[in-house]
Amino acid sequence: MGRPKKVTLKSILPVPEINPRDPEARGSKARSLGIDALGEDNLKAMTSGVKANLKDTAQGPSIDGAIEPLLIAPPPLDLPKKYRDRLKDAAYVLVDGYQRYEAIERSVGPEVRVPVKEIDAGTMAELMSAALESNSRHPLPLAESEKRAQVFRLLLLDFYDEGIDKLHQRYEGIFSRTTLAKYMRLAKFAREEAKLKDLPPGQLKTRLTDAIREALHPFYDVLTDSKGYPVPKCIAWWKDAVETGDISALVERKEAEELKRQQERDSYRQKLAETQQGISLEVQQIELKRALSIVDKELKERLDENFD
Repeated sequence: MGRPKKVTLKSILPVPEINPRDPEARGSKARSLGIDALGEDNLKAMTSGVKANLKDTAQGPSIDGAIEPLLIAPPPLDLPKKYRDRLKDAAYVLVDGYQRYEAIERSVGPEVRVPVKEIDAGTMAELMSAALESNSRHPLPLAESEKRAQVFRLLLLDFYDEGIDKLHQRYEGIFSRTTLAKYMRLAKFAREEAKLKDLPPGQLKTRLTDAIREALHPFYDVLTDSKGYPVPKCIAWWKDAVETGDISALVERKEAEELKRQQERDSYRQKLAETQQGISLEVQQIELKRALSIVDKELKERLDENFD
């Protein structure tokens, strides 16, 4: 087996929409903190490995082939415009190896030559599927929520051509058959109702979000994952409203949530006022900012809980 091909790091463009790894959708706080810590340790180890394998060559600085090659591909035809506008000198998009890319860029910069493995894929969906399969073999595992989210995005993009039996066999470690069947029904409804056939990912997300917003506004905002795709729960509400023509359940749910939030706000204000007695304004400001940062983080971590 020959040495892997090498290209400069700056010729590879990271595209987060391809990468199924999502630090904001880890699930429970304990699991989130555990994986985040493991990821940071892994990043430090890779950074050390990069430096140890850095060589000076006639073509410039180069990473020795001992580093696992980055998985790359030529830019797909449906690459979102915001990334196509950033290609410039880049000839490839990054499919897998986002942590290795970060470790190399952080430690030695974009001019270094890196080992790569190139695949040929014509669409974003093909690259998203390749990234999911490749990530499944990593020592730093994807969270189950990340796998489910990536599969649901691919279902919305109508990527799979097999039926539920083969699809469940492929992903039985991620889904129960019941959940996979539900996801397939919701994705099929979304594609047909919003007329998503053959749309590239960027246009698909926009059209689908607009269709759901038109049906649910002002009762509910559209819930999306970190890549901008509406989540199954939100599509299920939309599907029910369209098929039954009855929005009373949405109205009741919205009113109940508003009442609960108002009661919580009143109770919180009272408790906050009690705890602030005798505390200087400067200290109150510092502690409120700290509390707000914690709340912001926990809200992001709740994304996975809202997915299904």
